Amino acid sequence: MAAYTTVDDAGAYFNGLIYTGSGGAQSITGVGFQLDFGFIRKPSGEYSYLYGPVTGQSGADFYFVAANSSNAASANNGAVASIDSDGWTFQSGLALGNVNTSSAEYMSWNWKAGTTTGIDTTSSTITPSAYSFNQAAGFSVLKYTGDGLADAKLAHGLGAVPEMIWIKNLDSVLDWYVYHKGMDGTALGPGGSPEDYYITLNGTAARVDSNGAWYDTAPTSVNITLGNNTNVNDTEDYVAYCFTGKQGYSKFGVYEGNGNANGTFVYAGFRPAYIFATSIDSTSDRDVFDNKRVGINVDNDLIVIGNTDATNTSAHVDILSNGFKWRISTDPNVAETYIYAAFAESPFVNSNGVPTNAR
Repeated sequence: MAAYTTVDDAGAYFNGLIYTGSGGAQSITGVGFQLDFGFIRKPSGEYSYLYGPVTGQSGADFYFVAANSSNAASANNGAVASIDSDGWTFQSGLALGNVNTSSAEYMSWNWKAGTTTGIDTTSSTITPSAYSFNQAAGFSVLKYTGDGLADAKLAHGLGAVPEMIWIKNLDSVLDWYVYHKGMDGTALGPGGSPEDYYITLNGTAARVDSNGAWYDTAPTSVNITLGNNTNVNDTEDYVAYCFTGKQGYSKFGVYEGNGNANGTFVYAGFRPAYIFATSIDSTSDRDVFDNKRVGINVDNDLIVIGNTDATNTSAHVDILSNGFKWRISTDPNVAETYIYAAFAESPFVNSNGVPTNAR
């Protein structure tokens, strides 16, 4: 029997939600918790937006940061006015087309943290100005002001080594930088050095070898090391989303695509609710699948979060009780090395020893 999960109720920390825009004031409910990180994407195209209480507000609006753009953070009339116990509220006024157009369908992915005091700053040189973390779920979101110095140490709050990090400069037009534990093509095996590389979240570019991002220094259970690249550490404001894997709830790893419709199987230890995958070898979309839109296996629709493409409805993936299996010969399953992140709908085996079903 498989090992038990550390998180029985995945929906207490991550949940996807489909809603319909109104073009005006409305409350969106059904998230299941008060979110700390919200990600909204219009399946028919346009921008994807990230928001949350840590990045703050301008007037009545929470700041938005686009995941498929290098633009600085902005507040928009008609956008999120409050983050509520079970969702959020759009205010009246000019509707922001990327999140609340009348009769348009939207997909949102939502994460909970919740601890906003007591972050460990041992050996840190940068303390976040605002933060929320949840060590049980392996997630934190940070707002910080950089110091512009190489070898800076940023406290992250996870209490474990981060396995994926997304960082965006909030003040300037600069790309998102992504760290992932498999960025060197290994799963942190002997001699692995994922800290030597980054990819951008926006766009499609392959990994880049540069010490300006992470100073070629692996993160620790307390700190992320930053170089002096302006994308991660100038004297400006930044947001960082940090994740580490939790058995039966989240997994961050590497797989080799096989270029075959009878594709690679990836073991996660749970039935996924969310899958992110992208190649590190060459140009590749930042692909996301979830358990809310459309269907049953193999009809699980693709959204590309790094650009403004509409949903791709081709057969891509089987979502299984213990992971996922690609059913396509092209991206994200060409014969290259891919990194992935996955979050659970339910663990393969819960803490009472009860197994889950495939989708």
